[in-house]
Amino acid sequence: MKKISASFCLCLIFHVCFCQSPGLRIGPTLGLSQSMFAPLPGITQESKAALSGGLSFSDQLNHNVGFETEVLFSNRGSLIEGTKTDGTDLFGNPKNYTYTDNYRLLYTDIPLLLKLSLGIGSLHFKAIGGVSANFNMYSTVTRRYDDPDYNASNSYRIPLDHVQFFQLAAVYGLGFEAENAQNNIFSLDIRANNDLTPLGKVDGKLAYSNWFGIHFGFLFL
Repeated sequence: MKKISASFCLCLIFHVCFCQSPGLRIGPTLGLSQSMFAPLPGITQESKAALSGGLSFSDQLNHNVGFETEVLFSNRGSLIEGTKTDGTDLFGNPKNYTYTDNYRLLYTDIPLLLKLSLGIGSLHFKAIGGVSANFNMYSTVTRRYDDPDYNASNSYRIPLDHVQFFQLAAVYGLGFEAENAQNNIFSLDIRANNDLTPLGKVDGKLAYSNWFGIHFGFLFL
């Protein structure tokens, strides 16, 4: 009985650890996330919805270890609130106008990720981690004042000339993959992108563009 139990456990472990078929795959990927700048002490900030999409390449070296790289077009940014003092009222008191700065950043991201996977049958759980080379393609800030009359003549939209063209980021996450009979893979993971180098200055302070979200993909063998 003990031998049978031991053999069953060994077979189960083998099946769990050696389940994903090796091979080079390519396919589309789409990501939905929330982004914001960090760290910006003393500044009121709200996260902003971000979207990314592109192509994913996966090279499964063996049943448990593989590499992934992607070419993603990713937009992100943040909403920063502030107050501007401009002029005085009839009693000599300063006039304060609240505003929201909408930062829009467009990047080409090229992450290189190590993937470790385990699973049962066609379902594989994975952990990913690595670095990403992020290239800034476009960046603007749009200011809108809450006072409509003041906003009519003082709102603006300008490019951000001080944003660094290249940023390096750490990327990591957890997810799962489902493999069909043709060895194609549907993937879903929750991942984070934390900048290792600053994007530049926001309100005179060094800022990093970070995001956290969910990614979907379909990989063809």
